[in-house]
Amino acid sequence: MHVYKIARMTSAVVACSAVASLAACSSDPAPQATSDERAASAYTTDLSGVCPETVVIQTGWFPQPERGYLYQLIGTEGVVDVDKGAYVGPLGSTGVNLEVRVGGPYVGDQSAVSMLYQDPGILLGEVNTDEALNLHGEFPTVSVFAPLEQSPQVLLWDPDKHEFDSMADIGSSGLPVLVYGSDDPWVTYFVGEGQLAATQIDDSYDGSPSRLVASDGQVVQQGYVTSEPYTYQHDFPEWGQPVDSLLLAEAGYNPYENALGATPETIEQQRDCLAGLVPLLQQAQVDYMTDPGPMNARLVSIVEELASSWTLTLDANEFATETMRERGVVGNGSNATVGDFDPVRISEFAALVTPILAESNSDFSPVADPGVIYSNEFIDPEIGL
Repeated sequence: MHVYKIARMTSAVVACSAVASLAACSSDPAPQATSDERAASAYTTDLSGVCPETVVIQTGWFPQPERGYLYQLIGTEGVVDVDKGAYVGPLGSTGVNLEVRVGGPYVGDQSAVSMLYQDPGILLGEVNTDEALNLHGEFPTVSVFAPLEQSPQVLLWDPDKHEFDSMADIGSSGLPVLVYGSDDPWVTYFVGEGQLAATQIDDSYDGSPSRLVASDGQVVQQGYVTSEPYTYQHDFPEWGQPVDSLLLAEAGYNPYENALGATPETIEQQRDCLAGLVPLLQQAQVDYMTDPGPMNARLVSIVEELASSWTLTLDANEFATETMRERGVVGNGSNATVGDFDPVRISEFAALVTPILAESNSDFSPVADPGVIYSNEFIDPEIGL
């Protein structure tokens, strides 16, 4: 079962969980791996002497196509460190190693922001725009690369029973809307806008189509456009048919999701490193989306080696990369550059979500200038899809 954990935003950073691997709280040198020929020829910027010997990036979840670009930097010859929950190897021919750390249970289900403040050995971690705004008062971050142009979160439904073109259409239907958390900011936003009714919201969603089946298609469910439309049709025979979907981004709630960010102190200390690294992140996204096949296959074997409850298949990965391209989840946005941030979009999103965060978080400190949560300083405007 593909169940995505929707991170809860919290204003407290806790110590590494006792149930998480102790290795996940350290920054020990990564295991040795064979240099990948394709990565070595693609990523050649000399990072030795300006970046740490091992660049550590903390993700928020397991390996999957939305994070394929990170694994692309190492290539298919990297090594899986099962104890640490990481994929490690030379970062091309840059002279440094890369360690891509898995999130979720490997860090006690803590956020990457939490890990950034616990482990100074982590250079970058995944940060969502609403999360960055919510935590800025206590745990500020600066995002430097946006791998996803649109959030892949969707609401989905049975197209044989319903035809929706907007969130207001879903609201007008009166159908139950199954979500992971009724207090998630996007839920509050659409209810507050009158596009959904509070009485429609049902936070019992468990990641499966069981309610969709039991109700004969008379519910709407939360999901990811890169996952559930495929798994519901192919991995759940009790449903076994297509679903239709509406991106939350299309409906008006569009944070930058899974952006890579660092603490402000790290930005200052590692400015030379980031100047060389961020364009490589951009190029890796271009390379992965141009030819995702080899890394999609390697993602499957990485997950198999981790031997956790998470599973991937090559067909599902291929669906995800095709969908990311077709639905605009990955792309250049309004310009010819991949990975940069749109200042107007962030300002408008901050204005949208700030009242919601203020109401739900008693420790919330409004961000006077949304420009402090991101930077395009290290982006190469010439790199795009």
